[in-house]
Amino acid sequence: MKAVLETGLAELPGIRAASASTDTGNVLTDFDPAVPAERVGDRILALLRGDILPETGLPFAPDWHARAGDVVTAELDGSESAGLTTDEVAKRLAVHGSNGLAPPSLRAGFTIFLGQFQTLPVGMLVAAGVFSLVTGGLVEAAAILAVVGFNAGLGTVIEGRSERTIRSLGAASSEPAHVMRDGVALEIAADSVVPGDLILLLPGTVVPADARVLSGQNLFVSEAMLTGESLPVAKRPAPVARTATLADRSSMVYRGTAVTGGSGTAIVVATGAHTEMGRIQRLVADAASPQTPMQRQLDQLGRQLVWASLATCGVVMGVGALRG
Repeated sequence: MKAVLETGLAELPGIRAASASTDTGNVLTDFDPAVPAERVGDRILALLRGDILPETGLPFAPDWHARAGDVVTAELDGSESAGLTTDEVAKRLAVHGSNGLAPPSLRAGFTIFLGQFQTLPVGMLVAAGVFSLVTGGLVEAAAILAVVGFNAGLGTVIEGRSERTIRSLGAASSEPAHVMRDGVALEIAADSVVPGDLILLLPGTVVPADARVLSGQNLFVSEAMLTGESLPVAKRPAPVARTATLADRSSMVYRGTAVTGGSGTAIVVATGAHTEMGRIQRLVADAASPQTPMQRQLDQLGRQLVWASLATCGVVMGVGALRG
């Protein structure tokens, strides 16, 4: 990846130098001020996704879908019939690690609850409730604080469900993986799958890792969780164009998708955090949720209500002062 970033950035006109650090994960780019920073950022993201490949030869192959099955098998030192040996699996597991996904760092329930009080209208209501309580208006205080508490509880429940959905992306798969090892068909834990494994795609099974299809008989896979396509898609061993989008890569199967019909075999090309599901998990965990237009309008309305309420209170206190 370091070589891909440095070489791919150097090919962009206006880039003076680029250095990627494998220790910190940072990329330092020196470019002409005439080049928009957004263009450099877009270039980096395209290189990371594999949408752009450097013209020079590099030992990095994100285009498994565009390569012939036998070529992919040879590059991964795998086998189209017998699979990997037990010794080779142990070596690759030590190098590549488990096929599991680390759970994303998410907010605790108490943090979500406190976040419900970080808007002006809610802050104003809390202040009003406390003021009513201090001045003896117990009924008003109870009514206000009950509304605020209900609102906070409801928001916590809704956001908590969203957090659990995100966390489920990193949960270990309970579905077993069907693989060929030492020439024998085995049922193993999905976390034990390694690059180069020959997996068996059987009806009703969940694909344990990203893999290149080697053979298939009426093979159909549901990819709704990745592409949003509601209908199962046909998978074939024939390679597709390198520029094909994820939804059009009929020669690939991806972690978390389900075989709905037919059968076939595939060789694993990526496991764990290097799968498409792992990439989605990282993107979801790191993304900052933008405000919707309705949220922005409600914030504006809330500020207007706060100022209107303060103005009304000022008038009432002024009239009270005049009346003694």
